[in-house]
Amino acid sequence: MVAVDRPVDDPLRWRLPDARRLRIRQLSDHLWVRVVDVGEALSARTYGTDDALVLELVDDFRPANGGRWLVEGGPDGSTCAPTDRAADLTLGAPELGALYLGGVAVSTMAAAGRVREHTNGAVHRADAFFAVHPSPWCTTHF
Repeated sequence: MVAVDRPVDDPLRWRLPDARRLRIRQLSDHLWVRVVDVGEALSARTYGTDDALVLELVDDFRPANGGRWLVEGGPDGSTCAPTDRAADLTLGAPELGALYLGGVAVSTMAAAGRVREHTNGAVHRADAFFAVHPSPWCTTHF
């Protein structure tokens, strides 16, 4: 049996009589997001937990996006605005795009050196805050 272009959290593995026999031969990424308007984008989505985080964004390509952004939100809505508060996390534009989609844990990016934690526990809080289910999945190739 072959399954092509499946989401990373596809339940197919758990439908098999022996889930350990599943072999992944290729993992493709067909979905990228470049956040252009940070305040609008982060205000437009919902979040997994009620929380507030200050993200310091470093964006060399679009410097107007750079700076600190206070994201306050939860499952019922959110706001995002520039702030002078101290940053909880520092990240770049590619990492912000991934967080916006919710397809990777903040702790994974932090372990890879792509997100820096300034407030103890902020990575753990951000994992729950940005989490989505199911994972993002692009069903078309463009």
